[in-house]
Amino acid sequence: MNFPDLTPSNERAIAALTTAKPAELDPITHFQSFAKSFGGILFDDPKFSAPLYPDFEDFNYLHDTSRLSHVYLNDFDFNLEDDREAVERMTRLDFENNTFDTVARCSCPPGTGGLYGNYLLNSGRVCSKCGDQAQQFLDKGEDTNMWLRCPEGVKVFVNIGFFTTFFNNIQIGNPSPKVSVPRFFIDPTYRAAQKKLKNGTMIILAQMLDALGITDPNLNEFYDRCDDIMQYILVGPGKRYSKTPQEGHRLLAFYHKYKHLAFCQYLKVPKRYCTVFERSGKDVYAYSHHPETAQLYYAIADTLKSNSCHKLTDREHRKNVEVVGKTLVQLADQYKQTNNPKAIFNKQGISRKHVCSGSIPWTGRSVITSQTGIIDSDKLIVPWKMVIAMLDYHITGQLYRKGFNPWQVAALINKAAFEIVPEIDAIITDMEEHYKCLVETGRNPSIEYLSLRAFFLKVNRDLTDESIKIPITAVKQLNADFDGDQMYIVLIFDNESKAKAYGGFGHHQTLDKNVPFRVGDYAGQAATNLMNLNTMMANTPLME
Repeated sequence: MNFPDLTPSNERAIAALTTAKPAELDPITHFQSFAKSFGGILFDDPKFSAPLYPDFEDFNYLHDTSRLSHVYLNDFDFNLEDDREAVERMTRLDFENNTFDTVARCSCPPGTGGLYGNYLLNSGRVCSKCGDQAQQFLDKGEDTNMWLRCPEGVKVFVNIGFFTTFFNNIQIGNPSPKVSVPRFFIDPTYRAAQKKLKNGTMIILAQMLDALGITDPNLNEFYDRCDDIMQYILVGPGKRYSKTPQEGHRLLAFYHKYKHLAFCQYLKVPKRYCTVFERSGKDVYAYSHHPETAQLYYAIADTLKSNSCHKLTDREHRKNVEVVGKTLVQLADQYKQTNNPKAIFNKQGISRKHVCSGSIPWTGRSVITSQTGIIDSDKLIVPWKMVIAMLDYHITGQLYRKGFNPWQVAALINKAAFEIVPEIDAIITDMEEHYKCLVETGRNPSIEYLSLRAFFLKVNRDLTDESIKIPITAVKQLNADFDGDQMYIVLIFDNESKAKAYGGFGHHQTLDKNVPFRVGDYAGQAATNLMNLNTMMANTPLME
């Protein structure tokens, strides 16, 4: 039985801080031993450090190659109630409970008739009202057959992703505020607001328009003269006023390489399952941006159209151009706000999950708590029971080598589920003292920078505590607030991975790289913590 250490905490702290050896302060020795045991050449896969390539959706290609029959939002008359209801059925989903219906139905709203019943699956029957076959909700796929085509008088749409990441950053000014030239052309609201300022930037912009012979900035004109505009701003006379003059040639090369994706004739309308409205009594719940985004698509679809009685004039065509330009910019801003492109380094965003973690061997998951007392920032304290489960094969192999037969091994491991077994404890103690076991850990859902960290494994022998304990120096990167969140851990076994895990080790972010034995600001500690830690380290005899 293990008895608690009754030595006063201050004496234990002094002993721990004054008896430390310099080699123990930097775990590089252990990682070098892993590299030596590996025996091969350690190198990083260059693909991991290569720059990411842009991946904008080619809407024209998706439209032309889609196997689904196209439905164009432009073809609906929003003045007719039947058409408005049809659009709502196709672009949004209402449900009144926490589960989706598993019975096949057509697109007609519940209670309005139509096809309903699993016996209709694959029957080929088509609803006389909505024209769809009966399908189960989860079998309808993720693609959409709803599109927007360019309204009358509008030459192109601007790819929303391309506008957000590239066009919107093409700016000029002297020195500030700078103006986004593409936005100035495309969005009439933005253009009018900038003209009212009458500052030095507007003089520079007027010089550019005169030099290019442009008298009427608008979406169509921007599409026709985009090559000349980019040339002027990035490498021409406007370079001296641009936001990134030193990168002009690189940006211009990027534009010419991907400009076939910058503009498109069609825009895909989000599938109705992306816009879910939950009804609960008198209340309706939805993400705040969903209704607004839907209205923006409707605004483009509801632009003016010629008919047998009236042909649109040039002025009406210009109105369509202005409506589409303004709405495209609003959509881009909406997507930027909702699908924050900075989500990789913040908590916001749609896709924020680590690939590792799950019901796979040599992994674990539990609630996180903080370490107390004397803390080793290079170690992660993991519950005894979790370690027994994760190291089942390894403990079994070690016990076999010690002469135990299979029945005895099974009995010891089963017993270890509710008490500290000395034979197994000796194996784990050897693992801890000789730094044999490494783990990588992180928080789901998060791809926060440095949130995937490597630690040496330390086992918590307190069987009543089944939490994973993290050191205070890892709180910032793991975004830990100790409100019941869980953390996953993955064991690292091979020497190559152990050697490479040094790059993800906690001390790199905790200690200042430029000042020895000093905690760096990036450790994310409060000012009082930094002051106390650095004072303590500076006054320790080992550091003098």
